[in-house]
Amino acid sequence: MSQQGVLTVDGDSRPVPSDDASAGDLFADRADVVVAKVNGELRDLSSTVSAGDVVEGVTIDSPDGLAVLELAPA
Repeated sequence: MSQQGVLTVDGDSRPVPSDDASAGDLFADRADVVVAKVNGELRDLSSTVSAGDVVEGVTIDSPDGLAVLELAPA
């Protein structure tokens, strides 16, 4: 049986929800988060996160969020 790991989400330590947790799972209650920064790199919310990762929510009104919005297909 594997030991549950910990990751950092917006500066707070949290247990990894599951082995196949996505960045979107971490921000399911935040409609303003459009992409995640995982270990310093922008990632789609469907990207899997793992123990030890540092994950930040990127909001639609931030420079990175606006850049993603501009690149999204209409």
